[in-house]
Amino acid sequence: KQIGVKASSAGTKVLSDATFNFLRAIIDGQLLGASTPTVEDWGNFNVEFPGITIAEIGGKLEITQVWAAPFTSLPAVFDLPELTRFSCNGNANLNGKTLPTVWNTPKVTYINMAWCHMTGNIPTGLASTTPKMVELFLDNNDFSGAWPHFWASGVNGGTGELEVLIGNGGNNGMGYMIPATMDVALNAWKDDSNWDAGHDNTQGDKVQLKVSDSGKYVGFEKGWGQQRYIKYAGGAAEDTATWSEKRYVYTDTPGGWTVIPASIPTVLLDWDQAAADAFTASGVLPDLSQPEEGGEHEGFN
Repeated sequence: KQIGVKASSAGTKVLSDATFNFLRAIIDGQLLGASTPTVEDWGNFNVEFPGITIAEIGGKLEITQVWAAPFTSLPAVFDLPELTRFSCNGNANLNGKTLPTVWNTPKVTYINMAWCHMTGNIPTGLASTTPKMVELFLDNNDFSGAWPHFWASGVNGGTGELEVLIGNGGNNGMGYMIPATMDVALNAWKDDSNWDAGHDNTQGDKVQLKVSDSGKYVGFEKGWGQQRYIKYAGGAAEDTATWSEKRYVYTDTPGGWTVIPASIPTVLLDWDQAAADAFTASGVLPDLSQPEEGGEHEGFN
C-alpha cells in the first residue's frame, strides 16, 4: 500500500517504506512518550513528529534528521537511508535502554548518543553501514561487548572519513581488540599550513579517538594505525604486524586529543570473530598465554 501526504490538487507525495516503518514503530511503541503523535490517516499524512525532519527526496518523503527527539526508547530497526544527522545526546529517558538491533544509515555524517547511559551491545550496522560518518559520540554510556569489526568509515580498509570517535567515560564492558578499521583519518585538516582554513566538525577539526580504560583488551588488530606507521615510521605497506609508537593517532597539540589507554597491550593480532563473539557473550577475554606445543590459543590460531 502506498502511504502518502496530500501535497496539492496535483497529487500525493508518498512516504518511503523506511519512513513509514520508522514512524509506525514510534507510534505503536509510544516511543516519544507523551509527545507521541497520533496519525489518523496515513494516506493524508500531515502530522509532525517532534525532533524528526522529513523532506521530499526523489518524489518520496524521507527522514533526513533526528535531533533531540524525546525518545523513551529507540525503535528496534533503525533503517533510514536518507538520514544525515542523528542526536539523542543527554536523553535521560534512555537510561538503561539498548540500541536498535538493525542499523542502516548509509548517508549519516554525525551521530551523538553521549550521556544517555544506554546499555547492551553496539550493533554491527552502526559501523558497517556508515561510510560517510565523520563524527560519532558514544561516551558516558554503559555499552559492553566487542567493538564491531568492520568500520566502513574507518581507515585501513574503510573510506577514511571518520575523524572523531569518542567512546570513553563509561562503556567499561567494551573490549576484546581495537579493530583495524576502527580508526580515524590521518589528518583532518584541509590546509596544514593554515589551521583556520579547516573544515567543520564540532571538535574544532581535531582528529580524536577515545576509548575507555576497561582493561579488557588483548591488543590491536593487525594493520591498525597503518597509514600513520607508513608515513611517520617509514614502515612497509605490507608490514601490518610490527608495533610502533607512530601507529598512535598523530597530533602536535600539547596534551594530545586522543585517549588510547595504556592498559591495551601494544601487540598486533589477527581478529577472531568467534573470540569476539565469546567475549561479547561472557565479558571474559580469551587466554593468550602460550599453548603447549602443537596446541592452540583459546579462540586464536
